[in-house]
Amino acid sequence: MSRQTDGPFIPSSYNSPTNSDSSELVKPSPKRKGRPPIVPQSPTNTSKPSSMFNSTNTPRNVLAAMESPQTRRIAAGRLHREDVRLQRPVGQLQDSEGSPRKEAGSQPAESRARAEVPAKRNESPNNPSLGSKKKNHSKCFSKPGSEFVQTHIGEESQVFSIHLDVISHDSSYFRDAFSRQHGIEGQTKIMILKDIEVKVFGMFNQWLYTKVIECDGTEPDLMDLAKLWSCASVWRVSQLQNDAMKLLIPLVSAQVEGPAAGRNNILQQFIDHAYSTKEYSVLKKLAVHKMMSFIPTVRNVKMWLEAFPHDMQTDFTCEVVKNVSRLPKNLQFPQLKRSAIYDVTVKTEVDLTE
Repeated sequence: MSRQTDGPFIPSSYNSPTNSDSSELVKPSPKRKGRPPIVPQSPTNTSKPSSMFNSTNTPRNVLAAMESPQTRRIAAGRLHREDVRLQRPVGQLQDSEGSPRKEAGSQPAESRARAEVPAKRNESPNNPSLGSKKKNHSKCFSKPGSEFVQTHIGEESQVFSIHLDVISHDSSYFRDAFSRQHGIEGQTKIMILKDIEVKVFGMFNQWLYTKVIECDGTEPDLMDLAKLWSCASVWRVSQLQNDAMKLLIPLVSAQVEGPAAGRNNILQQFIDHAYSTKEYSVLKKLAVHKMMSFIPTVRNVKMWLEAFPHDMQTDFTCEVVKNVSRLPKNLQFPQLKRSAIYDVTVKTEVDLTE
């Protein structure tokens, strides 16, 4: 192997072409003096930057352009200051003596958060509820001279005195009745409800002030909750309906004795009460779902269905069809085909010639 002094390096094993075409030879480019050209890195280059910048997010094409030592020192100092600033609390730096000082033009994070969120009118840090637009029960008793209304309940006309603001806040039914100037309730502030049980309305009155459903300090039974739910539906108190339903579902699920003809158990009373109105309600859906849970234990289906109210038979059939359609195809009813179950018994012919 030989090296030429005046030209590029050519290996000794290199064979020159036999023909005279000089275009096949690639002449080397002349040498350039000075700083080599900067070659940008391609996106597929997976080379890592120097260890000085391993902890930064600086793009690699920028790192490739930093060739001079002065540029590298400036970038390293700037990145070091950024790392130190991120490790300290927001808005604070340390001076030359080590004592914390605030950065110019900065403010604490809590101050910035309060500045970004506009404060509500009449709202204070100690009592944010003052700026709430929703009416609070405590405001009804903050001033003397609160107005009361009377409700006469049941056949014996038991009187309940309730704050007008309280009953109007939760029930739009009573609010519209007592605010109607040309109505009897609006003028006298008295409402007569003879078809409501005193026990049920007492539970409603207790819930108005405490938001707890109680019946003389004890938990109500199934029928009391069902009647309370129905009254809350008429009086348009949706929150009371939801609270009553939370207590009603466990009591209905705990019933193990289903309805039957001539049997007047608690579940039968609940079904009769749910279907006492023509409007569709959630109580009817709850009764149907409870009856579906008895299907595996029913022996005489015909007699069992006859104990249902007429409207419940329709709802029950619709719910069964809906659930069967959701089953996999192998569990649904089979397709119609020729079978012996559709044949009738052929009677033996009698010979009348004898």
